[in-house]
Amino acid sequence: HCNDLYTLPIGALIKKVFNRKAKVLYDCHELETEARIYAKNFLLKWISKLTERALIHSADAVITVSESIAQDYAERYGIEKPKLVLNCPKFKNYQRKNLFRENFGIGKNQKIVLFQGGLRKESGIEIMIEAFKQRKDTDLVLVFLGSGDLQDLVQDSAEKYNTIYYQPRVSIEKYMDYVSSADIGIHIMENTCLNHDYALPNKVFEYVMAGLPVIVSNLKEMSEFVEKNKVGIVIKENNPEALGTALDKLVHTELTKYRPFLIKTAKIYNWENQEKALLEVYKNISGI
Repeated sequence: HCNDLYTLPIGALIKKVFNRKAKVLYDCHELETEARIYAKNFLLKWISKLTERALIHSADAVITVSESIAQDYAERYGIEKPKLVLNCPKFKNYQRKNLFRENFGIGKNQKIVLFQGGLRKESGIEIMIEAFKQRKDTDLVLVFLGSGDLQDLVQDSAEKYNTIYYQPRVSIEKYMDYVSSADIGIHIMENTCLNHDYALPNKVFEYVMAGLPVIVSNLKEMSEFVEKNKVGIVIKENNPEALGTALDKLVHTELTKYRPFLIKTAKIYNWENQEKALLEVYKNISGI
């Protein structure tokens, strides 16, 4: 099981040299050659594309994490369309928590918008901060949960504005309790590459599993998922004004209207169902 591109050469070598009966599964967690690790290094990106093109046919099966990525691989390399195994959490009926309200003294009538994950420029951190700086009310507050390059900016903003808060990273055991302590989830990605346009991140599924309606960028896979399942709002442009419009809509919306759609979606998009898909791929290539 070759997890991401940099392990594919190892799997191909094992199959070709050490064990010709070995079966190789290539697991693409993104559009690999468009991943962030290669974005700013032309030579590394060129090598990655040559490597993938040379070795992908040695894999007995390929799996990936969105329909658009699967279609891209099939067309790019002339392979059978990869199977989908999505980045979904285990199913659980999470009860509402109040960790953010308890930690920060947030009012019970204020709605909490949560961004969780890497605090990086391409994640729309500055757009979110600016949108909340421009708000005239305190009916909505923004909580950042995570770490990254823009952590100092987030912490400075949290000190200056009474509607922005910073929560350092928490353990995986407590993580979903914190997600369940918010009212709305947000995930903005800059459309800087195909990998972003085709992304369907685990964060979106985690928000849904926790019962949070979501705000997402107008990127192909995320927007289609949110609109198809009626679990949130898609902002048409990645700027503070467009985000502000979405926030205004949600602040005046009874969020319980999303509840039936979130429950239905969580019952479909969970690891128990994705696990079946993965095991089916294993069975098919092993002949069991």
